[in-house]
Amino acid sequence: MYDQTVKCEACGNNIDVNVKDSICTSQVSKRERGMGNEICHIVEIDHLVCPYCGAELEITGQFIEYPEGCCETTNLLSRVK
Repeated sequence: MYDQTVKCEACGNNIDVNVKDSICTSQVSKRERGMGNEICHIVEIDHLVCPYCGAELEITGQFIEYPEGCCETTNLLSRVK
């Protein structure tokens, strides 16, 4: 679940990133969806070097965990520093 893919803004290649240690906040949804809690994790990575082009990147975004333990959606974006 914590292994996510983000596209390098500089070269367009996909980079595999483990975001487990980069979650800055998590929020549990108040609405009931039938299979437990929906958790929104906010991710911020201040420094990541693209292994393909060497660009220095910042990664920000979120991923939704639903049901608990499964990644439902991901929205991670890279920005060249």
